[in-house]
Amino acid sequence: MSDHPDLRSGGVPFGASWGEGLTAMEFPFQCRLSLALLVAYWNQAVVSGHPAKAALAKQIQDELRQAAELLEPIEDLSLIEQHQGLVDLLMSAVFPPTSWDRDYAAATIPFHFRSFYATPSFGRWLTVEDGTFEGLNLDREVFFSGKLLRAYLYIVKKFYGIALEFEYPLICTRQDPETGLARHFQLNIDGRFVEVRSIG
Repeated sequence: MSDHPDLRSGGVPFGASWGEGLTAMEFPFQCRLSLALLVAYWNQAVVSGHPAKAALAKQIQDELRQAAELLEPIEDLSLIEQHQGLVDLLMSAVFPPTSWDRDYAAATIPFHFRSFYATPSFGRWLTVEDGTFEGLNLDREVFFSGKLLRAYLYIVKKFYGIALEFEYPLICTRQDPETGLARHFQLNIDGRFVEVRSIG
């Protein structure tokens, strides 16, 4: 049996994104981890006119032919580890190798606040072993409401063409084990690789 989380679900229990205690609050939308938009980015890069970028994109295309399961919604995170080298290449579009060791950045399962790919600094300071974020400044009810509102804003923009802004500072506070002082990190969400689809 795999120790990696299985992502198959309809509504996602809120507890799945912040410990296992709160299972009463149900997120009403199906969420799937997919690398499809990243793959589309690299497919476009093949004809970008930038020789080095096009060469890397061609390598990614070739490797994806041997890892077709990464083109489908990912239900088992062990696939990420099985194809770690290829995932590293895909992720280099948003995780520049030159700043890998100093940046605080992560890719998350949509609306779960659980990372499946993170820089060393982010993983060390801001997540627990399974990738779940630690130290957020909101109580669970407020956090869930904000997450739900953000999902509705994605839907309104996608299907009605209405772009509305919603900003609420997400702060993670962690204690520095060396100094004992609190360190505060503001989370900035980048939704470029989130895709909204209707079902039915």
